[in-house]
Amino acid sequence: MADFTTTPEDMKSLVAELQAAGAAAQQLERQKNAASDFKRQFDCAPGALALVVGHNGQRLREIEASTGARVRCAQDPGRRRIRSGARVLIEGATRDAVESAAALVESSLELAKSPQQIIIPRSALGRVIGRNGERIKSVIERSGAQCRVQQDVDPCFVEIASEDPMTLQVAREMVLSFLESGLQSGTWDLEEACRAKAAATLAPHQARMLANLSSPLDPSRAALARQPVGREVVAEQMVDPYKFADAQWACARDPEGRLYYYNAMTGQSTWEAPP
Repeated sequence: MADFTTTPEDMKSLVAELQAAGAAAQQLERQKNAASDFKRQFDCAPGALALVVGHNGQRLREIEASTGARVRCAQDPGRRRIRSGARVLIEGATRDAVESAAALVESSLELAKSPQQIIIPRSALGRVIGRNGERIKSVIERSGAQCRVQQDVDPCFVEIASEDPMTLQVAREMVLSFLESGLQSGTWDLEEACRAKAAATLAPHQARMLANLSSPLDPSRAALARQPVGREVVAEQMVDPYKFADAQWACARDPEGRLYYYNAMTGQSTWEAPP
């Protein structure tokens, strides 16, 4: 007659085998669903997707390659499922991969917000305004964005506004190209101060990733943004920005019919006629 008596050692061995089998099953399940272990999503306007995807998907591929996460974009023009009209979904096997990709996507979407400011040191303001205001005028004409120079503070800034994210991008790249051509190495940190307001909240390696992303513009608009405009101002020359704004004054009337004066370049307004 067979002996089915179970010893304590047999029980320990059986428990160990069951635990090992359970751990193996859990590991297999984790590997199977690794791509969806961590997720982030961002809802945005459909036009803002171009700042994440880039020309022919180049910017999106760079985000995926630099972070290891998977980035998918979806549009819902009818806004039946996505109230904002578009969504970016990020998935990855590790939290760091997803958070790094999310930081790049969020910073890219920040560039679609209007109005936005580009910080400029006062010593470089002449590079952006140009002689007789020709450079800032070219930004308005080429991009179609509204531009306003704020020079009452130091550092100064240029405020750009448009409902079209790609119009904003053209204006932004034009202003940054003027800055880059005039600033000497070490005098100003463009990566931190100019390329994105969100860069201050990024980890150092994420800020480097953001700076290395390609332009979302198609080649023709990117070339338009980089075309030279007029003669350069001497880099060391301290300029008086108001000198270039003198020709931009115009008069108008408020809703009550009172006459006032408005400077289209600086955004200043006054009841008295400018000199």
